[in-house]
Amino acid sequence: MDLPTEEEVVQLQEYYRFPNHLLNHVRTVRKVVLFLAKELNKKGENYNLELLNAAAELHDIAKPLTFSRRKPGEAEKFGWDPIPEESFDFWKEEKNKFPTDYSHTDMGAEILKDYPELAEVVGNHAIKNILYSDLSKEAILLNYADKIAMRKVVTLEQRFAYLKERYGIREVEKKYFDKYKDIEREIFNKLDFPAEELAEKIEKENQIKNQTENDQ
Repeated sequence: MDLPTEEEVVQLQEYYRFPNHLLNHVRTVRKVVLFLAKELNKKGENYNLELLNAAAELHDIAKPLTFSRRKPGEAEKFGWDPIPEESFDFWKEEKNKFPTDYSHTDMGAEILKDYPELAEVVGNHAIKNILYSDLSKEAILLNYADKIAMRKVVTLEQRFAYLKERYGIREVEKKYFDKYKDIEREIFNKLDFPAEELAEKIEKENQIKNQTENDQ
């Protein structure tokens, strides 16, 4: 499987001018999806960790192309950092390279088309995609992780409340929420702890990792 190197991942993030709030999000997604994949692999699953690592870092590669200028104080309401005006002009130019009906997931898949497996995961992390029947297991896990990872790990209930406020009720129909809850049950039925303890488990792992690094 061909995947971008860590250096190439960083270059792509820099090229598309990931703002800090987006970097925080993708890195939280990375922590969540890799933690879950590793725990599930211990139970006999076979998730591709390298694929999930790259997908987490790049799943929102085209998200900035959908950003629009906000009124003063409006962006901060959603936890955004201030964005330089020239970035909006750059994103608009980049977006014009794609068909007008492309979503950020469509554009992301197109950008990463030289990496077919990665493009499949990136192109299917939107809410609507969770109902598709032909998704890879990595795409499903990444999609789920994306929904419970903001700047920190949240519950599905918290994330959908945010999405409702941010994008409107049309994006958060009950059928999607119910599907995510089904996936969540499938995941944690295989693990030794409930979904409610996930954030605590990840934080504990990070503390141990940081302590080990400090001791070296």
